[in-house]
Amino acid sequence: MTERGALGLSAGAALALGFVGTTAALLTGSGAILLDGLFNLCFFATALLALRVSTLVARPDDARYPFGYMFFEPLINTGKGLLILGVSLFALVDAVAAVAAGGRAVAFGPAILYAVAATVACTVVALILRRENRARPSPLVAADVENWTVNAIVSGGVLSGFVLATLLERGGHAGAAALVDPAMVALVVLLSIAIPVRMALGGLFALLNRAPDAAIVADMEARVKAALAGLPIGRLFVRATRPGRTAYIVVHAVLPEGASLDLAEADRRRGAIIASLAARHGPMVADVIFTGVEAYAAPAAGDRGMS
Repeated sequence: MTERGALGLSAGAALALGFVGTTAALLTGSGAILLDGLFNLCFFATALLALRVSTLVARPDDARYPFGYMFFEPLINTGKGLLILGVSLFALVDAVAAVAAGGRAVAFGPAILYAVAATVACTVVALILRRENRARPSPLVAADVENWTVNAIVSGGVLSGFVLATLLERGGHAGAAALVDPAMVALVVLLSIAIPVRMALGGLFALLNRAPDAAIVADMEARVKAALAGLPIGRLFVRATRPGRTAYIVVHAVLPEGASLDLAEADRRRGAIIASLAARHGPMVADVIFTGVEAYAAPAAGDRGMS
């Protein structure tokens, strides 16, 4: 299965479960099922965008986007996280209001049938996408794997809550049973809200060009130093960001005063650096610059002029 195939499966499953969930919510009166349905409709909306982005990121840079389309991936994940976070907070406020009003009357029989079907469907989709992402890693598919895993856990928890509510109702505790549905909504939101927050922050940091983990940058520096072995390098600056599947790496090698480096040797070293980085950190784009002026390589504010 291709990346587009995996994203298409995710979008189709999200649309189907979103439609079934919102319909079931109307029939059963369950806020938990409505939340599940809204989550899936959110997944569907962002999955459509992810399908488009999966095509864009495969394109080379052009006159309109001179640095390529790599930043569209974290943009999609940021939007997805914020959308899910907004739905979650709305559901939490509604659940608290319902608990304060004494709960909700829910048709637990049909609600249990929906929860069983949703749990099975979400689990199957999550497993299929996880397998595909292991075979062909993709940040877009990886985000969907996380979504469907959470969805399966949420549906399983909702199923357990409906079973408990049914037992309470049959035991003559109708008042307590009415509180189960809004209480489940609140519990689900509180337990899972870290996921959309993490997704949105991760995408936002990527859009802001935050560097990868220190260990990754350290490995990049070690590979660059190995490729430059034998050259009289005074200072070395390696900057990196990975906004999506593609890393962007900038290497500045500062030569000491009096050192010489002809164009052929510079290109040979440049090729060695790129090959070494691509072997471990690809796909990636790398710029390798040799200079004798440290001010051209050292960190600088954008408004600082140099002559």
